[in-house]
Amino acid sequence: MLRAIHQIEETSEQATKASASLSKTLKQQDKMFAIIGHELRTPAAALNMQLNELQLKEQQNQQVKEAHATSQHLLEVLDDMRVGTDTSLIMESRVETQLSVYRLIKEASHTLFYTADRFGIDIQVRGMSDDLHVGYKKQIRQIIINMTKNAIVHSQGTQVILDLSYTSAEDQTNYQLQIIDNGKGIPDKDVERLFEAFERGDTKASGTGLGLHISRELARSLSNGDLVFSPNPEGGAIFTLSFTLKQAKHEEAAAAAAKEHAIKGKKILLVEDTATLRMLGKTILTREGAEVVDVENGQLALDAYSKQSFDLIITDIMMPIMDGYELTETLRSWGATLPIIGVTGATVGNEADNLLAKGADRVMPKPLNLDQLETALKEIEAN
Repeated sequence: MLRAIHQIEETSEQATKASASLSKTLKQQDKMFAIIGHELRTPAAALNMQLNELQLKEQQNQQVKEAHATSQHLLEVLDDMRVGTDTSLIMESRVETQLSVYRLIKEASHTLFYTADRFGIDIQVRGMSDDLHVGYKKQIRQIIINMTKNAIVHSQGTQVILDLSYTSAEDQTNYQLQIIDNGKGIPDKDVERLFEAFERGDTKASGTGLGLHISRELARSLSNGDLVFSPNPEGGAIFTLSFTLKQAKHEEAAAAAAKEHAIKGKKILLVEDTATLRMLGKTILTREGAEVVDVENGQLALDAYSKQSFDLIITDIMMPIMDGYELTETLRSWGATLPIIGVTGATVGNEADNLLAKGADRVMPKPLNLDQLETALKEIEAN
């Protein structure tokens, strides 16, 4: 009996040590993810915002449009990394906007043209629906990009077809998009495994093993959404994306185009240490009618706050001298009740949760997005 008790105590002690070691490792990994996410996303966000500004000036320049779409794809890859560690994040920062599914498909095919050319793949788009709908544009675009790129890179075929079909009923439309390749196909025994995170099939091409997993999770977060596999009778694979969108009424579309942004007339304190992001952030906020004071760290933000009043603070988190954590915590300790919204590059670790714990109202990924900002402000006001 004594021997058994001793063995139990030894096992318990070993388990405690193992748990402590695992906890330390997870904390180190989380910190590493945050740093990697920040270092990658900050320049990617700056590039995306610069190309967006250039696109506004040169709306007819197709190369600028494609470069902007490519930078958006890079940001979505970083989002894939983040969701790959926690699928509950799929529901975060979702914004309903007007969209055309057909245009999203065409944009995806243009974005991946050079990749397809490198792999000797011919991309075709079939079917057409230019009607405007209301839905989660970013998520739908991400699925289309992920699945099309998968077919190009991994199918080992010569052709990828994006075949769009739909049925309309009352005020909504049921869409089906088939991503069809003529490659080597997928063995039945591997199908379900390949839908899991970080799993890869028999392919020589590089990849994270996240595209298919994330795409199905995103699809199932949409209304009546799903992503399913079926073998191509002519050889290859078919992935069918299905979802339902609300139709946009013409009068609502006109009203949405004419309405003022929620930040119009507000005085905003913008805190960002990256000069390019600070400049571009101030530009897009000012364009929507806000008065903006921009500073490069938390200490300067406190100095500005102590001298004048603001309606909203938008702050980066990782900054020199004083970071967003200390800034937020200090402001709340001073009794500040105005909305504080974090905008961060470190979207892979738990930086957002930490800032919320310090008293921030919302945290959004870089780059600063006006639609997400408006949604956040409405949610804060409603609460």
